[in-house]
Amino acid sequence: MRANFDDPLRLDNGNRRVDAAGPLVWNGQTGECEIAVTITQNVNGTTVTATGDSGDYRAPSDRWDADADTRDHEQFQSGATAQAVGIITLKSSGHKIQWSQPVTLQ
Repeated sequence: MRANFDDPLRLDNGNRRVDAAGPLVWNGQTGECEIAVTITQNVNGTTVTATGDSGDYRAPSDRWDADADTRDHEQFQSGATAQAVGIITLKSSGHKIQWSQPVTLQ
């Protein structure tokens, strides 16, 4: 099983939310999974972080999405690169699969 982030990812809520999403490839896996995401970006020497969780997905769903929100009033910079990390959790076994990739926020 594997997933990726779409690139670019859309900003929302005054640049305080990332609408994270991407393809989901089961590679023969069955069952149900959920995805947790963390998006980080360096903005003027400060690290801005947003976290979020997806709903539950069952095979053969081929897309996932999750809203990732910042804490307080931190804001991302539109048009700049961020680091996106995702963790898929397979509900039947608890097995976790992590990936990361750079993404542009718009």
